[in-house]
Amino acid sequence: MSPVISKDKWRKGSQVLLDFIMHEIQITHRNTLENF
Repeated sequence: MSPVISKDKWRKGSQVLLDFIMHEIQITHRNTLENF
């Protein structure tokens, strides 16, 4: 496996993970606002 491929795969994976975390934060933030 070449480092370039794993690096690109890591970048794509971290981007997906970041999008997922931001999505979860938005949902939690919205629910918190609704509760208050």
